Amino acid sequence: MPGTLPYDIKIVIAGNHELTFDQEFMADLIKQDFYYFPSASKLKPENYENVQSLLTNCIYLQDSEVTVRGFRIYGSPCPPSTTPPSQRRLP
Repeated sequence: MPGTLPYDIKIVIAGNHELTFDQEFMADLIKQDFYYFPSASKLKPENYENVQSLLTNCIYLQDSEVTVRGFRIYGSPCPPSTTPPSQRRLP
């Protein structure tokens, strides 16, 4: 766990494939057809509802920012798109 590392400041940003950090997505996923996510059918809400609570003694950024020692840091699990805005599909 990051909280046990010997650093004054620890910042955690979920990656775009760390789906368990997105509670809303996971709730929708377990209701859907599991053709693309066969392992999702085995998940129970208690497996992902409090995953962020496992992060202790650190700063977790999800579509948010923090200023640390004069550095402004923004964190998002979604990488910026290289697709032009006119060609992006809305979720």
